[in-house]
Amino acid sequence: MNSENYDRPVSRLKINEIVVQKGRDPQQDIEMLKQSLAENGLLNPITVHKETKELVAGRNRLAAAEALGWSEIDCRLVNGKAAKRELMEIDENLIRKQLTVLERSKLYNRRLELLKDIGVVYGHGGDRKGIKVQKLHFEPLSFVEDLAKKTRKSKRTVHNEMAIYRSLAPDVPKLLLGRPIADH
Repeated sequence: MNSENYDRPVSRLKINEIVVQKGRDPQQDIEMLKQSLAENGLLNPITVHKETKELVAGRNRLAAAEALGWSEIDCRLVNGKAAKRELMEIDENLIRKQLTVLERSKLYNRRLELLKDIGVVYGHGGDRKGIKVQKLHFEPLSFVEDLAKKTRKSKRTVHNEMAIYRSLAPDVPKLLLGRPIADH
């Protein structure tokens, strides 16, 4: 999101004090990450909400540190409401993780939804002659430009990937995730 959250000093927390939401399991095999942590230490601190101690970003790093038996971990403490914390997590995942096209598409659309909810990006007004036109309507260029810059993708790629997720029936993404077709 913005750099103000990441210009904060690094704090150290006991790992057992950090709250990980149910269902947030590590998203990848952490063996290589464990090896890196053992050899180099933690190069990029995890992000934790200041008051609630809820993990915002860094689930894989936290899991690797736990697996190595660390009792404490470096972190950046942030404030903010749940939507802003989720935006931080989405931004980190879009930048750091190897995602399939479907996973990126889902995160792009969720990011837009959150930005609309907090009033940063506004939807377009009025029914423009029915649903067919609305489904084809793309979001404001500034949102797409920002996302393209963050992800180092072209604006056209971001537009196309956003459209993929929107075009699927609600149950289809769950069926496709984790399968090779999710990256095509």
